[in-house]
Amino acid sequence: MCEARPRTTNILYSPLKSLKGADLTLEMMMELINKTDYLLRQLVKSLENSITKEDVLSPYDRWLGRQMEQRRDEEKDFDEELKRIVERAKSEKGEPR
Repeated sequence: MCEARPRTTNILYSPLKSLKGADLTLEMMMELINKTDYLLRQLVKSLENSITKEDVLSPYDRWLGRQMEQRRDEEKDFDEELKRIVERAKSEKGEPR
């Protein structure tokens, strides 16, 4: 059985060190798993962000990245122009948009 532990007004929960396996309920275990999962995901995200900030790209990699961005922008502009041409052709034929 779980004995009653005195609680002070500023401590909401007993420390995990004092928790015994027999005292855990399924709900408590699921909460611990969910919290651990959340904290690990946050840690991974933070580490990934710090790695990307620390990566120093070579001049070639920076040039390649700029080229890829420029090409994406050109493709986006081309797609938008094609949409305008199609819309104009539809409106000239009197088709609904």
